[in-house]
Amino acid sequence: MISAHSIVETYAVLSTLPVTPRIAPAAAWALVEHTILPFVQAVELTAQETGIVVQRLSRQGLAGGVVYDALIAEAAVKGGAECIVTLNVSDFRRVTQGMSLSVREP
Repeated sequence: MISAHSIVETYAVLSTLPVTPRIAPAAAWALVEHTILPFVQAVELTAQETGIVVQRLSRQGLAGGVVYDALIAEAAVKGGAECIVTLNVSDFRRVTQGMSLSVREP
């Protein structure tokens, strides 16, 4: 599964990577459309669920980009995942404290 916001984030990163030649926006979308979307189920958070995540982070004193990891974690829980596999273990462990979700490296 994939957090719905991660679809947008993946496109944004692909279309701005500092590589030569640059990945054109249409090519970035084609990569997402053909190599990711057919193989995953997208999980969306409602506005209320998103607000609850941000409120939780504020209470924990967490700010900045870690909010995106928290949204992914919340989507994982909503989708019924038991584990997040990531290269960013430390940030995900911070945002999954108290959640029934393990975090592992690939």
